[in-house]
Amino acid sequence: MSLVTPLHDLASQPSGQKVRFLSCLFSYDIPTSTLILHQFPDLARFVKVNATATVGTLNMGSLAKGGWWNVVGYIEENNNPDQGDKVHGDKATKGDGNSQDRASFSREAKEDKTNGEVIARVRAIMVWPAEGMNVAKYNRTIEEMREVQKEMDMAMSLNLGNVSQS
Repeated sequence: MSLVTPLHDLASQPSGQKVRFLSCLFSYDIPTSTLILHQFPDLARFVKVNATATVGTLNMGSLAKGGWWNVVGYIEENNNPDQGDKVHGDKATKGDGNSQDRASFSREAKEDKTNGEVIARVRAIMVWPAEGMNVAKYNRTIEEMREVQKEMDMAMSLNLGNVSQS
């Protein structure tokens, strides 16, 4: 089972942890099959998703900047990126691989002053577009699930404390 988590919590997950998250596509690097994702509208924190295992299922037409994506994958071992690992608007590529698409996106990206930090790396086993998703409702549900989990963890720790004292 995968841990459903918001993008900003991926950096705190241990290597090998299976996660599921929803995020917004910033760019797709064709040569490395890497999705660069962020939690809209935040352009300060990004996640690099190695989508090599899923590249056959990706519809290049749906890889438009700003599209929402579901990701299931594993936190990679080097999850704590170096301080210098950044996402720059002028480094992004997307499209179906032809030079015209890349060139037009590069011009668009150069106007984007994005300079964000990569907070995590994930090796994807499944990715799919989140079409028709109510993102605000999804985020509220995730936060509610996390609160319930915290309460359950607290209750368990109190119960374990009572058992060990008897």
